[in-house]
Amino acid sequence: MLEQIRVYANEDAEKLRPQLRRGNYTHFFSRLDGLISADEANFKQRLEVEIRGGSLFQDHLKNLQMSNGQKFFDVLLGNADLPYKSRNLAADLGDFSALLDELGIKIADFDEKIYREYLRNYFRLEDFKVTGKIKITGEMILKSPLLIGDGAGETADNFKDIHVLRNHAGAAFIPGTSICGVLREWLANNNPALVEKIFGDMNKMQSSIQIEDIILAGGEIISRDGVKIDGVTGTGVDGGKYDYEAIDRGARGELNLLINLRGCHDETNIKNFVAKLLRKLENGIQLGALTSKGFGLAVTKNLSAEFFDFRKKADVIAWLTDKPATTAIKPVDEKISASANDFIVDADFVFNSSFIIRDYDTNEKVGESKISAVSLKSRDDFVIPATSLKGIFRHRAEYILSKLELDKNLLDKLMGASEGDTKIKSRLFARTF
Repeated sequence: MLEQIRVYANEDAEKLRPQLRRGNYTHFFSRLDGLISADEANFKQRLEVEIRGGSLFQDHLKNLQMSNGQKFFDVLLGNADLPYKSRNLAADLGDFSALLDELGIKIADFDEKIYREYLRNYFRLEDFKVTGKIKITGEMILKSPLLIGDGAGETADNFKDIHVLRNHAGAAFIPGTSICGVLREWLANNNPALVEKIFGDMNKMQSSIQIEDIILAGGEIISRDGVKIDGVTGTGVDGGKYDYEAIDRGARGELNLLINLRGCHDETNIKNFVAKLLRKLENGIQLGALTSKGFGLAVTKNLSAEFFDFRKKADVIAWLTDKPATTAIKPVDEKISASANDFIVDADFVFNSSFIIRDYDTNEKVGESKISAVSLKSRDDFVIPATSLKGIFRHRAEYILSKLELDKNLLDKLMGASEGDTKIKSRLFARTF
């Protein structure tokens, strides 16, 4: 009998699919399914409590029209019938119904159980059902300084204009949201049709990807400074001096990323996405601020991607017992190249004279003598910050435009701008090694 009710529920739910794809019902059905499953004896009373008073949950109930044309809200209040009520259950049960009659058992005696079983299966639609998980792990390593600020600004304990983001224990970390945003943009540029399936949509479905914060170890907190240069005079703009903290290259932390596969996912497409994602993580992504100036390059080593297929008993047990999955996903073999619209210069530079890029936070002594200025270093290596290169490029380009009597603002679309309410992202990226 309950099996026949499940058939009714699945058939009726199929008619509802087009409506569900237009609304954000993923969380709604998960919550409803939890209520129905949690308490067999009192689930009707619990549902009535949930639908009293104004709430987003109540709004979904009022807006959801079932396959028989009734509002689900009215059904729960007892003012309308569920779709299966119009079916002839006794006739569909055939000989089993006759057997119940012989035993003196009435189908009506099971109304409560039938009602609950129907709802349980009606809202466990295949599109929302979790069918597996893909677990990705690895070690993320910074290849250039990382700047993710905490937004606090200058404080009594720290006079820098921008401070490194730290957790409650004082450890620097990379928020999972930062990684998620970078990966979403990368996917949107390479496979836009898959973005909603992986990262969700406010009006359709929840995200299928979970990324933990990465606690960084072995990374020194460094200080850098900058100054805004007037392109015409070549001098610093009044009030244009600033300084900030960053996490130096070499810091590393554990990457933990999880993808939930649901019935709406094409398994092959998701696996192909993961294979390309692994290659992208190996090659490196850029995180945080000043990425156009070489900051935030992070590569991932020792990558592992496991596919737990919940249709296989062995994978379900492996997931529950924290054991390896039966299937691993490998990175794609082909190299992920730049876009055909990108112009790239890869060059080695030789300096014909000495120079200094001063580190204002470091003083050194030689014997009894104090060195008042030292060159900037990253760990043990002298460096030329990409910020300096971009400043040189922009200053020279503005000089050329002025000689040609052209508007220097022409550079804004290439090199970015940040004046008042005008915010234009730079399309010129510089990176030094």
